[in-house]
Amino acid sequence: MPPIGIFKKHFKSYSKACAEINLEPIYNKPLPLDFYDFKMPDFEILIDTREQDPLKFKKSKKEKLFIGDYLLNHLDYTYTFVDRKSETDFLGTMASGVNRFEREIQKAVELGGYLFVVIESDIEKILNNHKFLKRKSNLEYVFHNMRHLTHKYARSVQFVFTGCRTKSIELIPKLLYLGKALWHVDIQYYLDNELGNR
Repeated sequence: MPPIGIFKKHFKSYSKACAEINLEPIYNKPLPLDFYDFKMPDFEILIDTREQDPLKFKKSKKEKLFIGDYLLNHLDYTYTFVDRKSETDFLGTMASGVNRFEREIQKAVELGGYLFVVIESDIEKILNNHKFLKRKSNLEYVFHNMRHLTHKYARSVQFVFTGCRTKSIELIPKLLYLGKALWHVDIQYYLDNELGNR
């Protein structure tokens, strides 16, 4: 797929391009205003006991989770799960662990939930590290699997590359708390183009 900018240049918007070929875009909602001035209420974030290198939040508790690594511990359940991945973990999961990971997505689907996969790297870093560290993983296969899962579970999973742990710490509470308001928003687009270093 070309970048969104190409669609804007030729069709005025991605949505208009999709309308011309009679397809509904996967991400068809704007970022809610709450996202920009978000202040996390005093809610606890549950962290899966199997999480190898947990992120630190203001208020959190370790608990065995059925899906993902992070979940909001609140009565107003958002059916939104976050699976955090380091660059190495992402590469391994999308190569040899893709079948197990697909089962994780299926669990979210069965519950009527949504899984955000937050990767603490960006695509450019992954490409550079692959070249300079001479990693064995087949990047073409890795990104093919990611695209395949994104389209197969278009209304249930989204991969987001934050670039680093600090940005993951900022983003995850927003994803969990705003929940369904973000399920049809292209989070990556806003991170790359509009949010900048906020």
